[in-house]
Amino acid sequence: MDHDLRFVINLFEKSGDLLHIKEEFDPRYEIAAALLHRPKGPALLFDCVKDYSIPVVGNLLNTRRKYGLSLGISENQTFSHTVQGLTHPVKPIEVFGGPCQEIMILEKIDLLSILPVPNL
Repeated sequence: MDHDLRFVINLFEKSGDLLHIKEEFDPRYEIAAALLHRPKGPALLFDCVKDYSIPVVGNLLNTRRKYGLSLGISENQTFSHTVQGLTHPVKPIEVFGGPCQEIMILEKIDLLSILPVPNL
């Protein structure tokens, strides 16, 4: 299975399980509050995050339906699939390139100034 975050976002967009938030949201309090108010709703993609050029997505796996959809399984298979994954973990494969390395920061790494981490 070659499902990454971009794949899941596109999948949810096609299935109607993703809502784009175009208004500017502050990662301090506002994003977390919006996600808490929609605990069973669609995934929320905040396109405009105050002081950041990186969008934030949340509520991706807040229902069994979306969890199953993201894994390509039915909703009623999610529990057994999760137990199987926890009891029989897959060995990681080391790779030396990929989309996650499009931007590399090698000096003065301050994750809280780079990534818009929502907080309460």
